Amino acid sequence: NKPYLILLKIIFLFILVIISFIKRKYILLHLKEQIYYSNYINIAYAFDNDYFYITHVSMKSIMLNQNKETFIKFFILVSRDIYSKQKEIINKICIEHINCNISFFILNNEFKEFSPSGSINRTTAIFYRLILQNLLPNEKKILYFDCDTLIYKDLNDLYNLFQLY
Repeated sequence: NKPYLILLKIIFLFILVIISFIKRKYILLHLKEQIYYSNYINIAYAFDNDYFYITHVSMKSIMLNQNKETFIKFFILVSRDIYSKQKEIINKICIEHINCNISFFILNNEFKEFSPSGSINRTTAIFYRLILQNLLPNEKKILYFDCDTLIYKDLNDLYNLFQLY
């Protein structure tokens, strides 16, 4: 019985070492790729749990139609109610497409007092875009897309349309 336990422990440790190596290699490769891109585009989304799936589709549409030589930096502003499983699904976009990075900003109830009212179902997430410049003061340009936006073309022309003076 003890030899089996020892063998199981060895196999378990071996699997942990392999997983650690793969994660480290992926992170290093990801950072290396980010450094080599001369062109990048900042893109922001703001949503809550209810708009997760359509945001995921919108982000995928960007990556499927984007020039592979351009690095995409996604900035995701979400409410606290987003699930960790949903964050994992969104992060998989950068596993499938190495030329992107995703940063999450989990917002508390900053706009609770402005809670939208009326017959249309809206959430405080509609106000998150208003604080983008405070959250990302070092970024010169950011494209903001609504969650239900589909992108059918490379975004370089749009991003470079407005030059900073």
